Amino acid sequence: MQLTEFSLRNPLCVGLIAISLAIFGLYAYLTLSISIVPNITQPTAVVSTTDPGADPATVETQITRPIEDAIATVQNIKTLTSTSSQGLSVVAVGFTNNVNADLVTIDVERAVNTVRGTLPSTASQPAIGKLDTNSALPILKVVLSGLQPLNQIEAVAENQVQRAFQSVDGVGAVSLSGGPTREIWVEVHPVRLQAYGLGIDTLTHAIQTSQLSQPAGLILEAGCDVNVRLNSLASDPQQLGNIVVAELSTTAGAISAPVHLSDVATISDTHATTTSVDRYNGVPAVTLTVTKLADANTIDVSKGVRKQIAALQISPTSFGWN
Repeated sequence: MQLTEFSLRNPLCVGLIAISLAIFGLYAYLTLSISIVPNITQPTAVVSTTDPGADPATVETQITRPIEDAIATVQNIKTLTSTSSQGLSVVAVGFTNNVNADLVTIDVERAVNTVRGTLPSTASQPAIGKLDTNSALPILKVVLSGLQPLNQIEAVAENQVQRAFQSVDGVGAVSLSGGPTREIWVEVHPVRLQAYGLGIDTLTHAIQTSQLSQPAGLILEAGCDVNVRLNSLASDPQQLGNIVVAELSTTAGAISAPVHLSDVATISDTHATTTSVDRYNGVPAVTLTVTKLADANTIDVSKGVRKQIAALQISPTSFGWN
């Protein structure tokens, strides 16, 4: 057996290459993003259309099917699913990997534009968005509870904690759950309404036309344009009672007497019916769910949120509670 002898003529060059590979590997390891699930890109577009008051059958035949037929002409479609519910149509379009994920909404919008004129006049303009599966899963949940009323806890969670979390780099969204939802109820008294000879449609129309916020034009002043906006929204729920529902003439026919909303209805500032409850150790609580951006590092975002929790110094006195 013959042995071959060899030697490194330039060991310094080999050493530099080895050190460079080690440094590059260390840098790649330290900057490696960490995520709960793999970064999967599935091009998906969602078309949402609302039609208040329409039943599911009407939504399906007059909104969902025309939109589906229009979208079906787009190329590279993998799946096409839809849901028709009370006053809402949702059409989800899944594409193959041959398309550009950033341009799928443009192709879908062009197809939907061809049938917008055929949709019911009461329906809203279809809203088209892109579904991002990489940022759909929450990475952190924070529960806020205490001895205070739940509406006070929700106010603190919304005005202070949620805003603090949203300022963290990489946070995509912060949603609230568990708190009471405020609702303004207008309870109509049928006997009073009938006594004035009015119908529910008249009352509904009066409320809709009086609660407006829309642009009213421009005013040229000192060489600059000033935007004018018409705002007739009530700042307090009880102000809704001053809405004039109708003008009724007296017996002589010369003098008209206004009928206000408070004459035929009772206005209440209350909360919506509770459908879900969040609890922490048996105590009602408000939950903040944090989701990250698609390309953000899960660990870095989690650390940033925890730093905000420490900075807030969550305690009854820090939030002004007694």
